[in-house]
Amino acid sequence: MYAVNVLGTVLFTREVLGGMIARQGGTIINLSSRRGIEPKSATTAYSASKAAVLALSRALAEEVSEHGIKVTYLAPGGTKTGLSTPKDERFLDPSAIAEAIVYVCETGDRVWVRDLAVLPLGL
Repeated sequence: MYAVNVLGTVLFTREVLGGMIARQGGTIINLSSRRGIEPKSATTAYSASKAAVLALSRALAEEVSEHGIKVTYLAPGGTKTGLSTPKDERFLDPSAIAEAIVYVCETGDRVWVRDLAVLPLGL
């Protein structure tokens, strides 16, 4: 879980960052989880790995802001995915997450969405 959630984020960032620095701009959106900011019992390892992505995102944002690069931690709540875990009918449709990503990307040069939680109503 740590390798996928944290190291995957690190490796991807390493691949794109050089080009973004050369262009002096860009946006990195680390799609993570609400559990990284609101841990829940029985999700300890998952929540800890997602919290590591939050810390990574915030530290990286400070390091690369001088290059015009924005880093966002996007934290969806329950989402209807193809994973075999139980789903609540009130969970978010994946299109809600896609809309949040578009919103972050379209904020322009003068706005930075640092952290964004996208949550289903009533959960």
